[in-house]
Amino acid sequence: MMSSQRNLVAALVNAIALDLAAPVRIALSDGGEPVEIGRSSADGHSGQICSWALVSHFKTAVSELKPFGVFEPTGNSYRLCLSVNELDAHVLAQFPDVTVDLHKLISAFLGLACDQYGLLPSSRNWFTPREEYLILMRRFAEHGYAGQLNGRFRWTDKVGAAMFAACRWSEEKEDHEDLANGLHERMWDTMPASAKLRYFLGEFNPIAAASYVGQCWDGEKWTSEDPDQSCEWWKLDATAYSLFARFVEPYRQ
Repeated sequence: MMSSQRNLVAALVNAIALDLAAPVRIALSDGGEPVEIGRSSADGHSGQICSWALVSHFKTAVSELKPFGVFEPTGNSYRLCLSVNELDAHVLAQFPDVTVDLHKLISAFLGLACDQYGLLPSSRNWFTPREEYLILMRRFAEHGYAGQLNGRFRWTDKVGAAMFAACRWSEEKEDHEDLANGLHERMWDTMPASAKLRYFLGEFNPIAAASYVGQCWDGEKWTSEDPDQSCEWWKLDATAYSLFARFVEPYRQ
């Protein structure tokens, strides 16, 4: 593995360990809105005990870091073996003996940062990353996984397989959120004006709106304006709230 690839691996291990050992803390404001209040530790310190539900992205991330000796099990938890600030040197010292599956390591990071925590966008649009991810994003750009323009980045096709493994992109390398946004725009733009007024622009009743969307949107077009209001629960479609939250609620503030 070339020196530049080793630096990418070190940056990946550092970022994954930080997200596991010092996750971002969220609190509720007086108005009930989620507000970020920083990470649970300034940098993730040696000896810190980390407990996660060992499923999904957490389990994958822990598994991919095992060859580097970053965490060690302690009961039902894991202990960080050294400070996050010491990780780069520690990881680089493991070469050439350590075996690395770069695809799986990248997928593990994206699973945490993009899917589990939502700290990095998976969209194809340009974005400015959080400061703690800046070095890693530069490494991604060096290896073609992202484009870089000054301090902004954009994912490229090369990261597609890892994004798919992290449940963020389709096999056709389309971001699920981008696809959903495009669909929601089409649904809203083609919704009959009378239905918009009845179910969304007046007093919003989420059950009635979900019933309308569930029964009257066939996946391609609107088929009716008068759903059966006594329909079974499984005909309700939560997309109705997404439409309200995106196209109506912001303009009522």
